[in-house]
Amino acid sequence: MLVGAIEAGGTKFVCAIGDKENQVIERVSFPTTTPEETLAHVFAFFDKYEVEAIGIGSFGPIEVNEASGKYGNILSTPKLAWKNFDFIGAMKARYHVPMGWTTDVNAAALGESIFGAAKGLTNMLYLTVGTGVGGGAIVDGRILEGIGHPEMGHLLVKPHEHDHYAGFCPYHGNCLEGMAAGPSIDG
Repeated sequence: MLVGAIEAGGTKFVCAIGDKENQVIERVSFPTTTPEETLAHVFAFFDKYEVEAIGIGSFGPIEVNEASGKYGNILSTPKLAWKNFDFIGAMKARYHVPMGWTTDVNAAALGESIFGAAKGLTNMLYLTVGTGVGGGAIVDGRILEGIGHPEMGHLLVKPHEHDHYAGFCPYHGNCLEGMAAGPSIDG
């Protein structure tokens, strides 16, 4: 049995193939550009294998509510080429296998709870600072999501009175992500 995995990050995509013993058979990485260019790389990678399922952890915000007509979409993201993109629809048009869909940070939290530092715990929080700021949570052994998912990086922070940086987040300016993620430090 072969399983595919995609970590769709804001800066890069990482795709991998694993077996039933949880061994990684192959892993590739490439820049996140437009959906068309990026998925061409995804398809070239997965077309080499007969996968039985694919798990996808994507940058967000994404629609995780399976009852929604937009389930599987990347929603109103700062990565404008990906705004309202039907990621699961594009993948299911190519691969007719079961697919898991959650945020990239929820996927990381799930991985840590099964294989990593939080193995054996039923509750945990995973935080990351990179291109964005995000958090994933496992509560009572399940990913914290329902009709939506927490956007932990968009908590508003009060800047220091002498700090005049407005922040880079196009939605909030001075949220945690707008003040502390990679682009704010580089800018």
